[in-house]
Amino acid sequence: MKPLFGVFSECLKLDLISKQEVIGHADWIVSTEGDSDRFFIDISLCRDLNDLLVVLNSVNLTDDILQIRVIFGLINLQFLIHKINTDKALSVLSKFTYRKEFTPYETNEMGYLIEEWRRLGRHSDKRAQKKFNERVKVFFDNYSGLYLYDYKNWNEINSKIIKDFLSKKQIRSGFFGKLSKRLKKFL
Repeated sequence: MKPLFGVFSECLKLDLISKQEVIGHADWIVSTEGDSDRFFIDISLCRDLNDLLVVLNSVNLTDDILQIRVIFGLINLQFLIHKINTDKALSVLSKFTYRKEFTPYETNEMGYLIEEWRRLGRHSDKRAQKKFNERVKVFFDNYSGLYLYDYKNWNEINSKIIKDFLSKKQIRSGFFGKLSKRLKKFL
């Protein structure tokens, strides 16, 4: 459950979910699970954001790559329901690109997306922007199996995602792909 609390806390900080949504998730868990953890009950009883953060911070939260992938799964869902746009998604993504635990595919694709986002911000080519937005959605779709309600299966789903990423072509087009090709010439 600690990873779920970590996701709740981080998503609140990133403004990806509201206090009401976190409390709603906790209410659902309390009502559907016979023996839910007392922290879900504490979350359900929170009246304001400060109370909620106190409860979430009272747990020794872990900080691992699984939580970040779940956040990416939430971003994917929000894309589907048109709750966020590409700029918001990439703004969140840019906060996590420093992490070393990502697979080479994730690292390369995130680097490409962030670099392209900055480059396209200076240009107004609608067709290129549309194509780029689709690539962003495809990236986040990789995490579509990681739902907040399915927290008990996150480890298994995460293992499948990692396996899929490790089988993908490592060098992608764009800035980082071109840079890698240039470096290979010198080696």
